[in-house]
Amino acid sequence: MSEIPSLEMISRDMESVRRQKQALDNLLKNGKVSQLTYEKLAKQIEVNISEVEKRRAASINKMKDQIEKLKQLVSLLERCSADARVRYTTSKIDKEPLRNEVITFNLGLKSIRREIQNLERASKEMDVKMRREVLKPKEGFYFYASVGKPLNEVALSLQDFTEKVKTIPLDSVEFHQTRGDFSKWIRNILGDAQLADAIEKVGGKGEELRNRVIDALNQRLSEPGWVSATAAKCPKCGTETNPVKTWKMAGRPSKTGERLQLTIGYYECPGCHKKFREVIGKEKIRA
Repeated sequence: MSEIPSLEMISRDMESVRRQKQALDNLLKNGKVSQLTYEKLAKQIEVNISEVEKRRAASINKMKDQIEKLKQLVSLLERCSADARVRYTTSKIDKEPLRNEVITFNLGLKSIRREIQNLERASKEMDVKMRREVLKPKEGFYFYASVGKPLNEVALSLQDFTEKVKTIPLDSVEFHQTRGDFSKWIRNILGDAQLADAIEKVGGKGEELRNRVIDALNQRLSEPGWVSATAAKCPKCGTETNPVKTWKMAGRPSKTGERLQLTIGYYECPGCHKKFREVIGKEKIRA
């Protein structure tokens, strides 16, 4: 199980560098850094993200190799166990040594199969995380009001994209939808042809257009099996559960005028129906 802690550490590293990118985006949005400084720092963060992704890919490949080797070992032990059982059944001499041999093989098989299950579960969980994680900065969707007029807003996941479509100016929604930018990004970068086809068919203007796009996105996000970036494990059965709703809650200001704003998620597990709440985001804000 040596690879599992490694993957967990890599996930934490990835989350850390992406938080840095989000913080940098906020500084630019609020006018705290110049465009030149932003581009220099963003370039370094992108390099860091690339390095972490290389480590993750190498670790996952090692895990898959380990699973394959264990499966080969299982096959060998199964043959040995079957041979021992045959000899035990047909032997006319002392069967105790053969019985112990069968027991040993079976214990080894049970242990190795459990190891394979754990590795495959960890690999599956990592695949889920990769699907719901934010993208590399260069793969994000950059919103514009029109040609040559960036909004300094970027979406790095489908859920992030959905939230930003709700708040960007209407002229930006119309600009990108008219050009087919939304569907192209969803098809070519996210690899979701079904959603891309649905977005391509959306028409209208103004708020009507925005609402139709949002409806198509929300329908995709609410489909069974979809795991959002704000999903949490059910404390009772461990099922990955998307939030039914989220809201923000701000604490009291500190002496420096800052306070902590929490994003709370309300969940209902689709497996055991347990209802629970989780803190899914923390942000320092000015009072």
